[in-house]
Amino acid sequence: MTTITKTGAPLGNFRGQRASVVQYLRGQDNPVTLDKMVADLTPEYEPLLNEWALKNGGVRRSIRYHFNALKRLGQVKLEGRGEVEDQAGQCVEGETEGVDQTAFALERYLEDFVVSNFAAIFKGKLRIYEDANADGQQYVADGQQYVTDIGPIDILAVESDSGSFVVIELKKGRPSDQFVGQILRYVGWVKKNLCKGGEAVKGLVICSGDPDPKLTYARSK
Repeated sequence: MTTITKTGAPLGNFRGQRASVVQYLRGQDNPVTLDKMVADLTPEYEPLLNEWALKNGGVRRSIRYHFNALKRLGQVKLEGRGEVEDQAGQCVEGETEGVDQTAFALERYLEDFVVSNFAAIFKGKLRIYEDANADGQQYVADGQQYVTDIGPIDILAVESDSGSFVVIELKKGRPSDQFVGQILRYVGWVKKNLCKGGEAVKGLVICSGDPDPKLTYARSK
């Protein structure tokens, strides 16, 4: 059994699914089990998930993912069997052979840093994409770990001026050929599923360490 305890650090302001998780935690004075939270949140949380997410772990897996993110931010502690930790490899599509696990762990922290400081980093030129309900009023999912039926996009953004979509991926220790193939698949998915008015779709790579020559060649025209 996994128990979630708030650390006392201020819980941030989030959108969509993570906002539901944080709002629930704010109302808890004592530690809460994952089982109880899933049971309590399922009626309001399940409609926030798309078809792919519902078929791949549903409410429980999604909530577990957001707990991991809050843990990395120092806002919650997880105690028990540690079942939440199995999300470490969630963003690596397919085979994980050849993945540098140290780089993967470091760049997971980098992702949260980029999202938390998005406006400052991109100086207003990009904004994180937001999905809205059919009525257009309530945002139900934001662009961090944006769920698609071919896997989650690290960060999905939109150019403020042009409206072009930008698929932002962190390399996370993956071999370059595997990584380039994955980001191109995401670009294709966004073109097919989100572009309604002929918007362009671009890819942006974030990686730690020295530039990878293979990635340099991949973006050459």
